[in-house]
Amino acid sequence: MARLWLFLTLFLVSSVYSLKELELEDIVEKEYTTRSVDYDDETEQQARFSNIIVTGWPEEKGRQENTMAVVYRIGRRLKFNRPLDDVLGARRVNLRLRDPNVPRPIVIRLRSPIKRGQWCFAYNTGDHFKQKWYLNEHLSQHNQKLLRDTKKWAKQHGWKYVWTRDCIVRIKKGDGAGAEYQIKQREDLDKLLVLEVNAHSNQTQPLSNDK
Repeated sequence: MARLWLFLTLFLVSSVYSLKELELEDIVEKEYTTRSVDYDDETEQQARFSNIIVTGWPEEKGRQENTMAVVYRIGRRLKFNRPLDDVLGARRVNLRLRDPNVPRPIVIRLRSPIKRGQWCFAYNTGDHFKQKWYLNEHLSQHNQKLLRDTKKWAKQHGWKYVWTRDCIVRIKKGDGAGAEYQIKQREDLDKLLVLEVNAHSNQTQPLSNDK
């Protein structure tokens, strides 16, 4: 079951993380740069731990949008029969540096991390990205930038998979039973260049020191 979950949640850097999604992430990242650098990343990530963020979903113009109705449509697209039963609240994110031609992201607060995992799983096992909308875990400022840096690094160095699970950035060299690594800081990527992968180990290997 663990291997099935891993297979279904891995993202191919060259395909699923498309140029369009990177552009949408760039908009969110620009918003982060306007915030104070003096903040507690762990507290921010904990506050977002049950959240998902949807980018690229069309926004109604010319009238006030019912955000919960939008969330209902998203949930039905993911084949949940009663999607709002999982939802505590939702809002569009008002970005300071906003392109009026790009829909504002939607942050959806779910009832638990388990529900968050179910929504992410439902999205990842479909082909929804082909419709140019994307659903991901709601990462902290630090982890959002780290995910973007890791995807760029993976393309440059030939690593095939980059994804997040439980709001932790993870990377894997390729198919098969190779090791899966947690990336908790930018320096962890540099360590991968000199680290030997144990071919017989398929367990998650933390590179950063746990605090």
